[in-house]
Amino acid sequence: MTRILLIFLSVALITISLPFTAKVSANNDSSQEIQHFDGTIVVPVGSQSNQLRHSQALPEYGQTMDDVKKLLGTASQTDTIGEPAITRWYYPDQRLTVYFEGERVLRSVIHNTP
Repeated sequence: MTRILLIFLSVALITISLPFTAKVSANNDSSQEIQHFDGTIVVPVGSQSNQLRHSQALPEYGQTMDDVKKLLGTASQTDTIGEPAITRWYYPDQRLTVYFEGERVLRSVIHNTP
């Protein structure tokens, strides 16, 4: 009897939680948003800022701080923490943050502003 009750509760819980689950896909083949019949919009991982990424020059992995300064100018805000040193340069007018390890670019992040 207990076993049947546990199975019933498990099925009920799954049925109730299905509408609240999110599907995450790492497939980057398609950069198109897909709208489902229930109004859910699926945006492929990595494509959220594709248009913005192609509309401005971004620092690339491995570039030096001098290269970034030549490309974007002086950052309005900088922070350095940790060992090895991780430095963050923030460019609010370009909605961009560049992260460095030592003197080299680790990542460029474009901020989405609705």
